[in-house]
Amino acid sequence: MKWEQIPYKQRQQLKAQLIALYGLVCCICGRPIRSAKEATIEHKKKQRNGGSHELSNLGLAHARCNYSDRHDDIDEGSRIIDNSAFFEPKCT
Repeated sequence: MKWEQIPYKQRQQLKAQLIALYGLVCCICGRPIRSAKEATIEHKKKQRNGGSHELSNLGLAHARCNYSDRHDDIDEGSRIIDNSAFFEPKCT
C-alpha cells in the first residue's frame, strides 16, 4: 500500500506517536521542528527500497528535508542525521 493510500486520520495518529517518542526533531538534519503542523513523516528505509509503514521505520522531518530527496535510506550509520533523533527521546 502506498503512503498516500493510508487514511489521513491514521497518518496523524502515527505523527502523534512519533512526536511522543522522539519529540519535534528532524531525523534528517537533526534540527528542531517548530510545530507538529510543520512536521512530515519520513521513512527511514525508503518505500522504493522495500521500507514499510511500521512505526519503527518512520521518523519526523522538516518538509524541505523530507522532499529534497537528497538522502537515501536512513540508518544508524548515516552521516546525514544525528542518530539520537531516532533512538533517544529528547527531553526539554
